[in-house]
Amino acid sequence: MDEPFQVDNASLADVQQALTDGRISSTTLTQAYLTRIADFDRAGPSLNSVREVNPDALTIAGLRDGQKPSKRYPLAGIPILVKDNIATADRQHTTAGSLALETARARQDATVVRRLRAAGAVILGKANLTEFANFIAIEMPAGYSSLGGQVKNPYAPALDDKGAPIVPPGGSSSGSAVAVAAGLCAAAIGTETSGSLLSPATQNGLVTVKPTVGLISRAGIVPIAHSQDTAGPLTRTVRDAAILLNVLAARDKLDPPTRCLQRPADYTAVLDEHGLRGARIGLPSDPADPANDVYYGKLNPRSVQVMSEVVETLRAGGAEIVCANIPTVGWIGGPGTRMAVLNRNPQSRTKYDPTYASIVFVYEIKRDLNAYLSDWASETSIRTMADVIAFNDANADRALRFGQDLFLAAAWLGRSICARLRCSVSTPIWTRIGSTRCCSPAAPVPQSRPRQATRAFMCRPGSPLDSMAKTRPIIRSARRSPAVPGANRFCSVSLTPSSRRPRRAVRLPAMPLDPRRSTNHPMLYSDAD
Repeated sequence: MDEPFQVDNASLADVQQALTDGRISSTTLTQAYLTRIADFDRAGPSLNSVREVNPDALTIAGLRDGQKPSKRYPLAGIPILVKDNIATADRQHTTAGSLALETARARQDATVVRRLRAAGAVILGKANLTEFANFIAIEMPAGYSSLGGQVKNPYAPALDDKGAPIVPPGGSSSGSAVAVAAGLCAAAIGTETSGSLLSPATQNGLVTVKPTVGLISRAGIVPIAHSQDTAGPLTRTVRDAAILLNVLAARDKLDPPTRCLQRPADYTAVLDEHGLRGARIGLPSDPADPANDVYYGKLNPRSVQVMSEVVETLRAGGAEIVCANIPTVGWIGGPGTRMAVLNRNPQSRTKYDPTYASIVFVYEIKRDLNAYLSDWASETSIRTMADVIAFNDANADRALRFGQDLFLAAAWLGRSICARLRCSVSTPIWTRIGSTRCCSPAAPVPQSRPRQATRAFMCRPGSPLDSMAKTRPIIRSARRSPAVPGANRFCSVSLTPSSRRPRRAVRLPAMPLDPRRSTNHPMLYSDAD
């Protein structure tokens, strides 16, 4: 007699085969995962990885009981968790972990959910995450949200005296990863803007793929930045990830970057257990040049041992390891790509010190989040980022354990990126007024650039601009000059007393770094859009 199928350490491929062989039904499988969620996520170590169980999961599984996985329905009857920033048009909520969105549902399925359902999957529930994918507060612990609480690492679930994980679960797709590692689902879907798939996969011993933007649709996903957001699988094996990529990678008219998608017909067909033979893999470390050994030079002895074992495993598989430092790693991003944000996190050791955030993220989240709330969210009065901020302020005791400084920074921004960029005086940022497109000074100027654009600076305390605090900032159009070809496309920053304000110039008020503090520093921005 065959032994009952055990789900705790089963891969997606194992589950798929068990359903194909008739060793388990979708209903039994779904109930087994629900039992484990009750035993280990709600009770026992209380991993807190699942924010909400789909109340219709067993009903859906029952409809799949007579259907086996096939080429047309590769996920038939297989329970999958999705991160709670991915819209589901059912009785589940889509909240991004925000208390402000506790009642929010979605008008329609996100494209990735629609494709999972079309492949036969049972949407088991919504996984917890770092609130708003870890872009609301400074130093928010991985896996924490005001609505969902703290996700724990299944290998080391202990918390410190402040309730933060001693061993982080990684984020922001914390719950998705923890649930897979703990055997609470066959696989899960997470999202990433900058590390939110890679980090939890690393912390939980899983496989993930961070797809290039345009491979998997982002339509219906609560965003940070359309320039970098993507969704991806969190699984136990590489084959499992390939199975999910087969389902998820597709063109979508709701997400224009997918129009250029190129992919193999079957990702599992190109899996090769001997694929490392002859591969040249770069290792960013050269002990002979310690000054530039940025990644490996500072590792502690235990980490060095672990990485050495990994390198030897790769060599044993036939790979050629090429050791070389990346001396420019400290300049990745470069001047003008980050902006200072005042840290008012009440639990931070560096409270009231500036920290630095990606300009792209701070600039794009306001527009993108407002668009999601307007177009996708239902059953909520929250329609803009400003509504979220106001709700959090009104419920600070529950919603603002770690503050919302990144949201406040984004809220200050106008429609153009030159609205309050915290850049050094020597670092210009050129941008289109009234457009989301941005380019560096060295990049070609788009032909569609309007007549006026802006050169914006943020004066830091003690800078030459800061010493001119009584001088009102003025932005005026630069005129075409033979010495400066194309100069009419840009504006120049001019600091002049208000009595000498040039005709047709836009007068710009100074803005405080912190509206709750008295110290103001002039910040140049354009309200011409």
